[in-house]
Amino acid sequence: YIIAAISIVIGGIGIMNTMYTSVLERTKEIGIMKSIGATNGNIFTLFFLESGFLGAIGGIIGILLGAGLAHGLAAIGRAVLGTSLLSVSLSPLLLLGALLFSFVIGTVAGLLPAHQASKLNPIDALQKQNDKQRFTKIFIARIVAEKTKKVLTIISIFIGITAIFTLV
Repeated sequence: YIIAAISIVIGGIGIMNTMYTSVLERTKEIGIMKSIGATNGNIFTLFFLESGFLGAIGGIIGILLGAGLAHGLAAIGRAVLGTSLLSVSLSPLLLLGALLFSFVIGTVAGLLPAHQASKLNPIDALQKQNDKQRFTKIFIARIVAEKTKKVLTIISIFIGITAIFTLV
């Protein structure tokens, strides 16, 4: 259980990092949305739900891999031991709980970035983006793209969920 807990904490930190990066990269977009009438609540909800869905995607992948690993290990155990006593039973409640848990981990990890995004001043957001664009022209283009960070975050969440399924 310790390995699963550590994996889930790392996944949560990964989601938070991804969302902070997303806020920084979408500063101009946030400024434009706010300048045409989006409220702080709209911006908060957008980033809050995005982080929850990142966690849920990781949970879905973890559930699929965990269930596949459990069934695979049970089949290997039955073949090696020559008995039909080993079986896997996954209740729908357990699957739903794992999915909701991963969504909650994602949303909790996205609280601070969503709050930061919602508090951006539209004028400052548009100005910061112009300054950043000048800096990125001097610096090498992004070293790690946002999609790569999201994939790594999803992988860490599904490792945690997989570990939980394997241990249960």
